[in-house]
Amino acid sequence: MTHEPKWERRLLSAWGRRATLFEESRTLIEEIELFRYLCELGRQWPSKAEETPKVLFAIAQQEKPVVSETFPQLEDESFGTYRARVSSIYGSEATLLYVRGAQVRSKSLGDAIQRLLAPAWAYGYRWKHIELEIYVGQYPWTAIGVHREECSNIHHVICGSKEMLCW
Repeated sequence: MTHEPKWERRLLSAWGRRATLFEESRTLIEEIELFRYLCELGRQWPSKAEETPKVLFAIAQQEKPVVSETFPQLEDESFGTYRARVSSIYGSEATLLYVRGAQVRSKSLGDAIQRLLAPAWAYGYRWKHIELEIYVGQYPWTAIGVHREECSNIHHVICGSKEMLCW
């Protein structure tokens, strides 16, 4: 598909960057590691809440208070069991747990991001700000809404699938 040069100029002037697709087979973090990370985050909640820029929990597009029970628990043993537990508590299949700035609380996640992006940096791509956002759930809405970011976005699916409509 070719892009009209006028659109390309508009994209660069409005967003200040070019879209790029990296086809990478490496995984940022294994599913079980991510699960354990979120269990620990929930175990410490809310005592460590100030260390994370934002945690959001929503059921059927309605934001709910974030409490330790909204995070996966070790007893859940998997994201599937976690989703079933939360769905039964709140009476909805449409759930979302969103954590922004996850690397702030985990050196291993920060290191994993550095390793994942090393090949991109070898090609000259650099980002001034890297922020790891975690989305867990099954939801048919645009989780955080359509918006502009001050930083670039890299989408890396750990388990399941993500469908995006870009325009």
